[in-house]
Amino acid sequence: SRHFGSDCLAPRWGRFLSLPSPCTRQLVPAEMAGDSDKQVTPEVIAQHQKELDSCLADVEAASKKAKEASAQALETAEKCRRIEEETKKMIEQFNTGGNK
Repeated sequence: SRHFGSDCLAPRWGRFLSLPSPCTRQLVPAEMAGDSDKQVTPEVIAQHQKELDSCLADVEAASKKAKEASAQALETAEKCRRIEEETKKMIEQFNTGGNK
């Protein structure tokens, strides 16, 4: 049987980029009620809170990784820009006979 939040426990990048996310979708009353014999108890609430906390931790970890990747990409782009500028200068020197 599927329980609320189970999709959040094994996140994939696609899950964070596509909407609606299982972590953010709202349950409609029929889903919340489930079978008529199920009742909301402190234990059920605690289990859902535990799953929510786990889901949010996964999102936070993915966010941190994305920020680190972004910083690394910016650093790499800056290195490429410097290399491009140096290369342009070398080509200019070569074309003007400046390396004789």
